[in-house]
Amino acid sequence: MEGMNPEIQGQGQVPLCDLGFGPLSCFVTMKPFSCDYLAPIKTRIPRDDAVQNAGTNSSVEVSEVIETNDNQLPKAATSSKLETKVSGLKKRTFPSPKGKKFLDDATSLQSFSSGGSSPSWSRKWNSPKAMPARTLAGYKPDASREWASGPLGPLEERTSKVSKQSDEEDRQRLLDAWSSGRLIEAKRLVQKSQNMKRRFHEILDENDLEVIHRVDASFSHSLDELEQKAGTGWMKDRDEAQDLDMAFRLSKDLLQAVASTVCMGCDIVQALDGLLEYVQQHEHNDDLEVQQLNNELEQDSLLRVFRSGHGRTEDNILHCSWLDALDEPLGALWLSSYTYKHRNPKFRGVRLPPPKSGSVRLSFWRSSFAIAPHKDLKRGQKAVRITYALARRPSSAACIFPSIMHREVGKMLTSFKEFLRDRAVQKEHVSSSSIYDCIRRHAAERAANPQREVQEVSFQELASLLPEDWADYHDPAHVNDYNNLKDFE
Repeated sequence: MEGMNPEIQGQGQVPLCDLGFGPLSCFVTMKPFSCDYLAPIKTRIPRDDAVQNAGTNSSVEVSEVIETNDNQLPKAATSSKLETKVSGLKKRTFPSPKGKKFLDDATSLQSFSSGGSSPSWSRKWNSPKAMPARTLAGYKPDASREWASGPLGPLEERTSKVSKQSDEEDRQRLLDAWSSGRLIEAKRLVQKSQNMKRRFHEILDENDLEVIHRVDASFSHSLDELEQKAGTGWMKDRDEAQDLDMAFRLSKDLLQAVASTVCMGCDIVQALDGLLEYVQQHEHNDDLEVQQLNNELEQDSLLRVFRSGHGRTEDNILHCSWLDALDEPLGALWLSSYTYKHRNPKFRGVRLPPPKSGSVRLSFWRSSFAIAPHKDLKRGQKAVRITYALARRPSSAACIFPSIMHREVGKMLTSFKEFLRDRAVQKEHVSSSSIYDCIRRHAAERAANPQREVQEVSFQELASLLPEDWADYHDPAHVNDYNNLKDFE
């Protein structure tokens, strides 16, 4: 062991059992071979005939020793043969990278149980001609680092291509969602791009991104009225005479009223087109005056609304926005007119006018509509369910007489149903728009693949999905151990 040449020292340890060293593999290790790469082996283990010639020919590689058929030799013969080869090695020294000398008496074969370690100055020595240990063990060369051979290796190039392809797909999805009115989906994609710093959202300009964030915020706030979750203080009622479902809630700083009804003989696109016209002309009072400040985008416009309210003339700036939320939990088209506190005096290049003298401008107002497809199984006609929600700051009169809000939202929906019937008689077709075509296709796809609640699925349908032998299988971890019940008897 002491005659082992230190030239085969590298760094780390490689158990000889990994290299197939026969019966000695259980208790012999090579030190200080690296687990990843071996140092260049200048002194080779000679063949048997080379050992007899005083070790003059030493060109045999370690792999030849590994390939020795130890099964054909007795254990004693194998052990003596290995000792003969080891004793034939010469002692040599060569400088380390730090200018130090390897010790002549350093051993490269030590007992595995000795727990000895290689010299600290030889552990971090990495030779550029190092050989992977897995190659000596008979494995194929490690190709996992081939990508580093050039400025842009294969692995990095593949990663770059996948990233570019993913960005292109998300960019196209963002454009489709934006042009189809699915602004909630567009908001999620924009947030994904910003969080992951992928920057594919930059295909939209700042004005488009402002619309997405503002409309998404207003949509999220309006869900409080449109969904009316249980246990949140809503008082509900039913008006059979006008076929209205009513809901009301009053808090210290917010007054909310909701009404819902079914409109027959129209689809969601016809109802949306009618609501856009109705909201901009007839939503509030007969003395309403509306001015279009900006209608650059079809799904988002800016209105200046003059109306009489609370004993004063109101001069309000309202946004009128709508979106396709059929894929969202709401499952409807959404339309809303609402106030928004602008930080800048301009909106898309249009200067926001100050309120007229003697008038007031509301800081908070929100009216929202949800237009959901409705199946009329009795009549077999197309129909929609329209929900109207109103949220504003409570007045003293509304707090004392909450029925005023009930009448206001109920009157609004009743008048809209009449407006929709008259409009259908006077106008057979809705406004031509590519975004309306996208909504029709989207609604048709959802109708072809309807989503049902768990309560709507019968036990017979559930049973048809189970295999015949479903009761024959069980998880032992969930089977009750009745032997443990004896302790409670």
